[in-house]
Amino acid sequence: MDSRNELLWKNVQFSQGKDPVCNDDPDKKEEYIVRFLRDQLQLKNVSFLLGSGTSSPALPLMSGLYAGVKEEIKTTPRSPQNPQLFDKVSNKAQENLEEILGLLYARLSYYLGIEKDEGETKEYDTTKSLIEQIEGYILTQLNQNISDKCREEISQKEDRFTSTLKVYETFYRTLALRSKELSRLSVFTTNNDLFNETAMDNTNTMYINGFTPGIKRYFNPSLFHYSYSKRMDTSIDKYEPVDNMVYLYKLHGSVNWVEQESIGNKFYNIVEIDATQSSFSAQSERVMIYPAPTKQNKSLGSPYTDIIRAFHHKLLQPNSVLFVCGYSFSDEHLNRIIYQALAANSSLNIVVVNKLDESKEIKNVDDRRIYHLWEENQDPKTEFNSSESDEEKDSSGEVGPTEKNAPIHYFSKFVRLISDIISQQDDSQELLNKFSNEIFKYKELK
Repeated sequence: MDSRNELLWKNVQFSQGKDPVCNDDPDKKEEYIVRFLRDQLQLKNVSFLLGSGTSSPALPLMSGLYAGVKEEIKTTPRSPQNPQLFDKVSNKAQENLEEILGLLYARLSYYLGIEKDEGETKEYDTTKSLIEQIEGYILTQLNQNISDKCREEISQKEDRFTSTLKVYETFYRTLALRSKELSRLSVFTTNNDLFNETAMDNTNTMYINGFTPGIKRYFNPSLFHYSYSKRMDTSIDKYEPVDNMVYLYKLHGSVNWVEQESIGNKFYNIVEIDATQSSFSAQSERVMIYPAPTKQNKSLGSPYTDIIRAFHHKLLQPNSVLFVCGYSFSDEHLNRIIYQALAANSSLNIVVVNKLDESKEIKNVDDRRIYHLWEENQDPKTEFNSSESDEEKDSSGEVGPTEKNAPIHYFSKFVRLISDIISQQDDSQELLNKFSNEIFKYKELK
C-alpha cells in the first residue's frame, strides 16, 4: 500500500530554513515534498546520518536505558553502596543517563588525583563499580544477536526485532541500487548495534566499513577510498562498480569492535569480531563510546578521528545531501562537523527528518539549505502509540516501526515513503523506455 495515502498531510510540517513551505495547502504540500525528496535522492552524493531512534523499539532509547539501569542496580547491585550512589547522582542529573555517567566519571577522576585514605578508597571503588555496572548493562542491551532474536519472535509472535530489521532491509534494498553514474550511498550512524550490518547481509548488499577482509579484520581507514567492482568482460581488464554497495561509518564505534595488540598490523589495533559468539564480554575491551558527556573527548582518538574526518570530507563534496533520521543533535562534536560543512560547501543540503525541540540550535539557523520535515499530532483520535515520553519521541523521532498511523518523521514511515517515491520513479522510467522503444520500432518499420 502506498504510504503516501496513509499520511495526514495536513499535519505534516515542512520548512526551508525557518520559513514554512506549503503548510496551508495539504495537496500542494504533498506534491512539493514528494518532488523535493525525489530530486534530493537523485543528487550525486547522498548520505544518511542515523541516530538511536532508527533502531527503536527493538533497542531501548535513553529513557528505556535509564529505567533498565535503575532496576538492575536496585535488584542486583555489584556493591552494597551502588544503589545509594546511583540515587544521589541520579537526582543531581535529573535522571539523565548521560549526565549520570558524566558525574560519575568526574567523581572517579577526582579520587584518582588525590592521595586517598581508607574512606576515599572505598568511595573510589564504589564509583568505579557503579560505572562498570552501568556500562555493562548498556553493552548487554546493545549487543544482541539480531538473527536469533528474530527467530525467537517468529515462534513467539513478537515483532520488535523482526519489524525493525525489515525497516533496515527496505532502506538498503531501496537505496543501495543507485545509478552507477552517482556515488555509492554513505551511511553514518551513532548507533553501536548491528542492525545495519545484519540488514545488508540479508539483502546481499556489499558494504565497506573500514575493516580489512581476512581471519582478523583490522581497521584501516584507507578502505573507505576503495570500491567493489566486477569484470565487464572476461577477455579484457575492464571493470564497473557493483550495483548494491554501501559505505558504512560507525561514528561511535560498535559492540563488535575490540582493541587487541597486533603482531603484523602495526598501525591500528582495532579488530572487528563476531560479537554474538565471541568470548570477549568485558566492556573494557570494547571500543564503542558510551552515552556520556565524555564521549566528545573519547572521539578524539583512533579510530574515531579517521571516521569523523571521513564524515567531514563527505559533506564537503559538491552536490551533496545529508538526510538526518533519528538523531537529536545532542552530540556537539558531530553538530560542529555539520555546521563547518555548511559554511564551506554551498551545494550541501541538510534534510532533518525529525521533530526537534525548538531549543535545538539547528532549529534556529535561518539557512535555506536546511530543511525540516516532521508531523504534528493534531488529531486527538490519532495516537502515535508510544511508550516513551514526549521528550524522547521528539528527540529520537522513533518508537514503533509498523504502526500505520506513525508520523512521517519516524524512520519506518520515512523509509516506506522514499521507497514508494523511488519505485514510482522506476515505473515511470520503465514506461518512458518502453515508449521510446516503440517509437524506434515504428520508425524502423517505415
